[in-house]
Amino acid sequence: MKKLVIFDLDGTLLNTIDDITNSINRALDSVKLSRITVDQAKYFVGSGVDILIERLLKYELGSEYESKKDLYFNKLRKNYCDDYAVNNAIFTGPYPGIKDLILRLKEKGIKVAVISNKPHEDTLHVIEKYFGLELFDLVMGKKEYNRIKPYPDAPKEAIASLEKRYSDKYKLADIVYVGDTNVDIETAKNIGCESIACSWGFRKLDELQEANYICNEASEVYDIVTKRFDGVIILDKEEGISSNKVINDIKHTLSKNNFPISKIGHAGTLDPLATGVMVVLINNATKLSDYLMCDEKEYECEITFGKSYDTLDITGKLTNEVKLDDNDYINIKNNIDECLKSFLGVSEQIPPMYSSIKQNGVKLYDLARIGENVDRASRTINIKSIERISDVLFEDGEIKFSYKATVSKGTYIRSLCEDIGKKFNLPCAMSKLKRTRSGEFKIENAYKYAEIIAKNNKGELELISMLDAIKGVGLKTIDVDEFIYNRVSHGMKVKLASQEEELGIVYNNELIAIYQKIDNDIDEQNNKSSYKVKLIWN
Repeated sequence: MKKLVIFDLDGTLLNTIDDITNSINRALDSVKLSRITVDQAKYFVGSGVDILIERLLKYELGSEYESKKDLYFNKLRKNYCDDYAVNNAIFTGPYPGIKDLILRLKEKGIKVAVISNKPHEDTLHVIEKYFGLELFDLVMGKKEYNRIKPYPDAPKEAIASLEKRYSDKYKLADIVYVGDTNVDIETAKNIGCESIACSWGFRKLDELQEANYICNEASEVYDIVTKRFDGVIILDKEEGISSNKVINDIKHTLSKNNFPISKIGHAGTLDPLATGVMVVLINNATKLSDYLMCDEKEYECEITFGKSYDTLDITGKLTNEVKLDDNDYINIKNNIDECLKSFLGVSEQIPPMYSSIKQNGVKLYDLARIGENVDRASRTINIKSIERISDVLFEDGEIKFSYKATVSKGTYIRSLCEDIGKKFNLPCAMSKLKRTRSGEFKIENAYKYAEIIAKNNKGELELISMLDAIKGVGLKTIDVDEFIYNRVSHGMKVKLASQEEELGIVYNNELIAIYQKIDNDIDEQNNKSSYKVKLIWN
């Protein structure tokens, strides 16, 4: 959620274009130049009165602009300003929903400022007339010592003033600039913050594409400003695409459609052959990867006897092939269930060469691709359950069946298939794999890529919050008051009524940090332990 919203005035908060156009035309009449339409006026305004007059004269005089501008500029400017000073409130008024938007933002504790290229006293007068100065935390117009937008001078002064007034500190990620023109978007970039473009303002939609978000009505601004784009999406990955490719596709596509993603990660990859649950971590939730990756996983796997491959699944290079007969089929059919049971419990597993595990700083699959096969250290795994879920089939010279397994982090199902084959002294490979659960995240609650995109386009995509995600892996949490929150937000040591080794720190129903207990630092009288920061989100 943002902490500070900076609004442009004309075309964003106020619909001023009709009065501006009428004043422009009366000024044009006074110097005997042609009148313009409201639609034309929209493309002359937005950057201050001097640029407005310059654009008007370039349009009116064409190729004669340089030779004749001095004849018109000062008189046209004065006549326009004089007229608009008298006739600026005939048709002008706030856009629909604007007052309600500002009130709702204030109710959420979000600071609201307005910055205009109008002279400062004029800006104060306009805001008082249409909104009341008390509605905003800060109102600022053009001052002699500040350059106007797109320069960031005024916004930066406003931010510093608010920080001083409220003893707060605003990171650029806490701020969003709301305007109706490409100049406003450029201003936000010069500040270094995000921008929201209002399509109800003065510009065509194609001029607003560089904004981080584009809104068609005021209520959409509220949704974006108050929404946390940090959390978890449960993806049902489809076959034939790599994990990195699909999460990068999610990042690219959502970011273009009012769902900004600066960081994206996961809590466990799936091979291109595999389908099913991928826990996709969005923005700040990427810091939770180690916690969510520790959870057990559940798979449904098809294993096929008769051929083996260098990758241990059917996507690799064929390394061995045998002709199976009825005796092999009967042997597997009669003994497979006992064979599967033999893998239950804690054991050591040698990871496959085609894996992302590093050895001496080099990933094993990089070595495998150049034909190297190196010794790998075994890893302790735990197969918590395993059972056959299909008939054993013998067709086209191959024997296959499917099984379901619940396993600990780091278990390679491809290697498990290879080990099952060794029990029967036969080559085999994983031919299908579907992850049905990763920790508490189940396939029933997962969405395919196209469904995620469709939900976002409809404004219906909801993330699993970081708080709910972390509770799902059993991390204990504690709600804190404002005093503790202020200390935590600065990464300071705190005393908490808990003996847990790690705690998720929660304020206003949001996970703001993970703290770890400091050994031998206990306040026994108040039954409190001292904690220091491990992870923090601001």
